[in-house]
Amino acid sequence: MAKVQGSPEALNQMANQIRKVIQQETAAAQALQTAYKAAGSEWNDAKYQQLGGVVSQAVSAIKAPISELESAISKIKKMEADLRAYLGS
Repeated sequence: MAKVQGSPEALNQMANQIRKVIQQETAAAQALQTAYKAAGSEWNDAKYQQLGGVVSQAVSAIKAPISELESAISKIKKMEADLRAYLGS
């Protein structure tokens, strides 16, 4: 039988790193929206509205990979559980 060269802890660390990326992306999107709203307190014309479209596109682009990253976390956590069960037997 082949020797298992896996570490449940390493898989857990991978999942945690992905969680951090999601948190950073979410924070960046929120900061961008906040900055846009703050600019609107003193500036609200056609160019501001145009900027709003650009900000909206940027926020969407930042948030786009989050669902795939969440899916990756689920898969990694399943692999971690499977590996723990295998190593425990």
